[in-house]
Amino acid sequence: MKCRRAKQLVFDFLDGTLAESDRVNLEKHLNECSTCETFTSQMARSLDLVHRAPLEAPSENFNWNVRLQLARERNAFHDAIAAQKEVFKSWNMHFALSAVATFALILASGYLLWTSGIILKPDVPAEVTYQRPATTIQNLASVPNETSTDESTTRYRGDLPDMQWPVSSGESGFLGRPGYRGAINEEVPPLSTIIMGPDSLVPFIMKSYYMQFRVRSLQQQVEQLQSYLRECESGTSSVKP
Repeated sequence: MKCRRAKQLVFDFLDGTLAESDRVNLEKHLNECSTCETFTSQMARSLDLVHRAPLEAPSENFNWNVRLQLARERNAFHDAIAAQKEVFKSWNMHFALSAVATFALILASGYLLWTSGIILKPDVPAEVTYQRPATTIQNLASVPNETSTDESTTRYRGDLPDMQWPVSSGESGFLGRPGYRGAINEEVPPLSTIIMGPDSLVPFIMKSYYMQFRVRSLQQQVEQLQSYLRECESGTSSVKP
């Protein structure tokens, strides 16, 4: 048996709870090793002194104090978990507000581009009423046919009615330039009028960002004031808020 294993079995040997085989091996090792035998003797004397020492009676409120301390530790743990949840909830709220503001800004930008004519609207052709001209039915049997010399087609006598095709009402090009059908030929209002108009979302978005900035600034000021008050209570503050 090695010394390390013998020292691990010493306390069970002194308490009388060691197995028989281990006890025999330990006694054999103690007879052969003076170091382990000295260690065992010292441990035996120390335990004997501990057993002889008088026991101090616990206070009447010992159990109550232990329970109170456990309750304080439990409450501190729950408070820490609640603080983490509040931080996570606040972060989610800021993220949601940012996402909504971004989406609103994209919608406002698309609306401004559409109304200003940068995005071309589809060309809507004007409605044209077709009036079929009056024709006279002739007796084809009494009128000789005049055929052309073309090998693939034959033209009969008589004029075909003129066809009228619908034409788009927009004749001007992009931003009033000629040559492009279906473009917008209207005067574009100033950009400031478009942005600050009654249908624009830009003032609402700017106001939302300003309110977020003010809230964060007030929160920082409150935190600084609380820190200053704590320093004043502890007597370590040397500056004014």
